[in-house]
Amino acid sequence: MLDLTRGSRGRGWWNSYSDLLPSWFHGYVGLEAEAAELINFEPQLIPGLLQTEEYIRTLYQVLPGSKNDDVERQIKVRLLRQDALHRGNPLKLWAIVDEAALRRPFGGNAVMREQLEHLVEASTWPNVVLQVLPFDAGGHPAVTGGFAVLGFPEASDADVTYLDAQGGLFLDQATDVAWYRNLFDHLRAHATDPDRTRDLVKKISKEFT
Repeated sequence: MLDLTRGSRGRGWWNSYSDLLPSWFHGYVGLEAEAAELINFEPQLIPGLLQTEEYIRTLYQVLPGSKNDDVERQIKVRLLRQDALHRGNPLKLWAIVDEAALRRPFGGNAVMREQLEHLVEASTWPNVVLQVLPFDAGGHPAVTGGFAVLGFPEASDADVTYLDAQGGLFLDQATDVAWYRNLFDHLRAHATDPDRTRDLVKKISKEFT
């Protein structure tokens, strides 16, 4: 993992934004850029790779001590990260979002409506699978927070689990990665299927009028 991070960090576009990125997240962005697949569970927010510009702007503006110049550069970083979904060999993303993230308003009705409409569009892309964990699914074992598992094109590169809590935590032991993949499978089984997901997101988007 460290070798992969070092190799990507030296030539990555994100190096120009190192003053904005904590050291641990700098490493994550490098790994994300190298990844071939990403599975992601988000309990509170729309997944970063699927956020709209105005949603991102609102998210950073609510952080204490945010400066306008830094906010605009943070937006740029996140939008550049999203290029991974549109490159020649695009990143394969499977995202599960808690229903709470769809209903928590950021930036007002217009921002949320645009964001949810973007999710509907993104769910039709061939390299993106989107599911929603609905409220009626009840309790689940991932209540402690979101996570991501990154897989890489080279078989010799071990998969990596990333936890956003505790200032960013990377797990690359096979047993840890397998545990989180199994957790994702559990969430996937209780989440809405992709077609029902689009219907649900469309329905919620109409509530932001």
